[in-house]
Amino acid sequence: MKQQRPPLFERLQSGLEDLRLYAQGEQELVETKLSIPEPPRSYAAADVTALRSKLQLSQSSMAQLMHVSVKTVQRAGNRESGLLPEWLPGCCRY
Repeated sequence: MKQQRPPLFERLQSGLEDLRLYAQGEQELVETKLSIPEPPRSYAAADVTALRSKLQLSQSSMAQLMHVSVKTVQRAGNRESGLLPEWLPGCCRY
């Protein structure tokens, strides 16, 4: 069974208490570093169309595969777009 976390007020109260102890030098805070991935590269309309043809996918099927709307795939086929995820063209190379 999934453990429920405490109510928001209790979490805020605990956080403020930790901050008070830290300010008084009685407690160290845990530091978490996050990395932000590079933005996906853009693909030309011809790349989107060529990949769709190579995979023999309709616009609708391509949209479902990528979890986007059909309109997004149609727009990507008409202009420069960052539509395709970085992994998709690579997964289709033999």
